[in-house]
Amino acid sequence: MYVLTRDITTHECPWLEETVLKDRVVEKYEGATYGCIGPGGMACCYHQNGPFFELPANALKEVMSGSQQRKSLEKKYQGNRAESGNKEKA
Repeated sequence: MYVLTRDITTHECPWLEETVLKDRVVEKYEGATYGCIGPGGMACCYHQNGPFFELPANALKEVMSGSQQRKSLEKKYQGNRAESGNKEKA
C-alpha cells in the first residue's frame, strides 16, 4: 500500500483523467503492464486487480498494509479532497 506525498496533476502526467490528490491511497499493480511504465514511474491501481495507471515513484511513500491504517489514511484523504473541492473519482 502506498500513499501520495503530493498532488499529481494532469499537467505533470497527461495520461491521468484528473489530478490525484496528496494522501490518496493506492496499491502497487502486480499484473502485466506490457512495458508502458517509464523508469521513474510505478504501476498503481486504486483497488487490487483494478485498471492500472502510472504515477511518479518519487511521489509515493510505502506504508504498512492494514485495514485500520487504510481507513485512517482514506479518512485523511477524504478531508483533503473536501477542502480542495476536487471532484476526483473515488
